[in-house]
Amino acid sequence: MEEKTAEPLKIEQPAPINNNQPSKVVHHYARTIIASLFGIIAMCLIIASILVVWVNQTLTNTNTYMATVTPLVDSDAIQNYVAQQASKAILSNIKSTNLATTLLPPGSITSQTTAQINSLLTTEVNTSVLKIIKSPQFATLWYNTNQSAQMQLVSQLKSNSGQLTLNLSPLINGTISELKTTELAPLVPQVSIPKSEGVLNLKGGAIDKAHKFYEYFEEGTYIIVAATLLCTGLCILISVHHIKTFRRIVFGTGIISLIMSALLETPSLIKFNGTNQLEQRVALAIAATLFHRLQLATLIIGISCMVIVFGSKLISKFRKRKLSVVTVPKA
Repeated sequence: MEEKTAEPLKIEQPAPINNNQPSKVVHHYARTIIASLFGIIAMCLIIASILVVWVNQTLTNTNTYMATVTPLVDSDAIQNYVAQQASKAILSNIKSTNLATTLLPPGSITSQTTAQINSLLTTEVNTSVLKIIKSPQFATLWYNTNQSAQMQLVSQLKSNSGQLTLNLSPLINGTISELKTTELAPLVPQVSIPKSEGVLNLKGGAIDKAHKFYEYFEEGTYIIVAATLLCTGLCILISVHHIKTFRRIVFGTGIISLIMSALLETPSLIKFNGTNQLEQRVALAIAATLFHRLQLATLIIGISCMVIVFGSKLISKFRKRKLSVVTVPKA
């Protein structure tokens, strides 16, 4: 009798898991939208905070303002403008015969035409005025004029006029008064200048920003900074990818800061309502000096943000490479 061989037991193996199948992606639409809104608000508030701090530190702080504009006393634009205005006032208020008697040697005007005498007088008057402008007294006049101008500046910022007025009339009047120490001393009381002389009106995009952010400054610098930190924190916490969100906020802030820095370097942002070339140069020199700190701050912030963004990306890539390296154990 033949014995039946037992059939081998068949054990069914589970189907191999296909690791190549894509995992189900979970979308967080609500979190993404809310985080994006907070991110936009955060970037706007970051820029606002920069401008508010600048207004606080440069325009409304008397010590910082004076430290900013005092070096302009050596500016050619300022000195040439004051010399022109003072010389014009002297030549238009005092008779040429009196000026010639006071300033020119007795025999120098013999056989000279009127035009030649006027040319000689202009040269002599300019020389006398420039002596005052190069003296320490003029530096004191510049300092005192700007102390008064700073108080007027704060007052103008409170009003939403869209322009800033710089009154340099006291500087011109003071320069003429200092001529009492020169050979023109007997003639100085005859000189007077209109109140409108030396008044410069600045306007433009940069000036509008100064007005706008002074209002924010008055409402509360610390509140704006705190709101900035709060919105930034909420944006990062609510987002799905925290590091990526932080990087995007920093990148956006950097781009805006660099754009602002470039725009502040553009003279067309600041306009003057006059046509005199010397007045144009004075207005631009003062405005450029006042906005220089803001331009420098936005440039540094922009570059720093770019360094942080690209630096963090490089670090992330380096970490991923380290994690992707698989060490095979020896048999």
